[in-house]
Amino acid sequence: MKKNIQISEIFTIDTDENRCALLFCLQLQHELDDAKMLFITANNYQLVHDNLERIKPYISQFDTLHAKTKHLFLKDSWLHLNEQYGARALSNEMSALVEKSDEALFFMHRIDLFFDKAFTTELEDVIIGFIKDIRYHHKRVIFSYNSKTVSGKAIEALLVDRRDISYHIKEDKSDVDGDCYSTIKTYNKFLKKPYASIALISNSKEMIALHETLFSKQKDIKYKQFSVAQIAEDASLIDVDSDIVVYHDSQDLKPEMIADIKKVAHFSKIFQLNDKKFLRKSDKSNLSDKGIDYIAANNVDIEEYVVAIESVIERDFYTQRLKSILAMGWKKEVDFQGLRAHVLFLREKEIVHTLLSVNSEDMILKDIISLVRDHDVLYHDRNKNMVVFVLLNIIGENAKEILSKRLDIKKRDITVYHDIFTA
Repeated sequence: MKKNIQISEIFTIDTDENRCALLFCLQLQHELDDAKMLFITANNYQLVHDNLERIKPYISQFDTLHAKTKHLFLKDSWLHLNEQYGARALSNEMSALVEKSDEALFFMHRIDLFFDKAFTTELEDVIIGFIKDIRYHHKRVIFSYNSKTVSGKAIEALLVDRRDISYHIKEDKSDVDGDCYSTIKTYNKFLKKPYASIALISNSKEMIALHETLFSKQKDIKYKQFSVAQIAEDASLIDVDSDIVVYHDSQDLKPEMIADIKKVAHFSKIFQLNDKKFLRKSDKSNLSDKGIDYIAANNVDIEEYVVAIESVIERDFYTQRLKSILAMGWKKEVDFQGLRAHVLFLREKEIVHTLLSVNSEDMILKDIISLVRDHDVLYHDRNKNMVVFVLLNIIGENAKEILSKRLDIKKRDITVYHDIFTA
């Protein structure tokens, strides 16, 4: 994330909470090597001062950043002056500001209030020209606005294809301190980190094995795994540039841990894999207000989960590979050598799968085959009265649950195997 920020020039922060805009602006300023900043705001001095005092305890570098920031406040007569002198004069002033100022970073705070409802095509041209000047002089600008306002909607539409990174920030209304969370993060398609960074917080061997299959051999994904106790004690173990932090435990993710994670990895997405069999409506409601970006039960749909990850890190590391492999096709029933070759092939291609067996006494093989999906495989060991299954994109306990229902047998009669074949 830090690399992506440092190669970007145009940032937007969409929020209806001024304090959150200031908090994320200062975090960006710090990520940009504590750059000297020109802060231009439509808010009055007292409101800005009060909001800065509120966020000060959460920014360890606050004094350094504040000393490197020059604040400018719009005059009460701003709208009248703007109307009197026109868009051309404003454009000239802004161009001169970019060219001659010592500051490398500009913060246009609540730019939607600069123009109230009078956001004309001429003013659009002013902003477009300002962005061109910023890029020409290799400087940077952060625009903050509220897209719920009339001008905010217009500015959002104007900047959507001109910005490098955008953030949609929400305040956690349930939290006493009102923590701010980045609920949406988008990147300019031309900007990309050399790697994605993902952290897993879990004590489950099954979940750890799943994520190692997905990420451990991906050259452009930096993957780390931590126990719940490790992060509860020291959240700073997580990389500051983490794109996604995945949490899995029998207990729900507590607000305190969310806050600790966000203090370290400000712009990360938080995924929660709940240990419950099914999620209630209350589990899924107001996720963004809780600071959670994705949630699933322990019977998580692997393909859906992977797509959610791929959309955040903007890398197709699994889906297309899976589709290509499935397009090859294979027999449902194989002999022992075919079973071994199939398992080793899936392992080599890093495709999630589970190997299970059931006693085949009193079972009709034809009925069993009809209950297996087209891309699953089975081997019938007639000497041992055993059927071995290879189920794709399903992990152990979930696979047992599915198989017990399809075959109408008890889960205790199903055996899960791990690493029984070697290359």
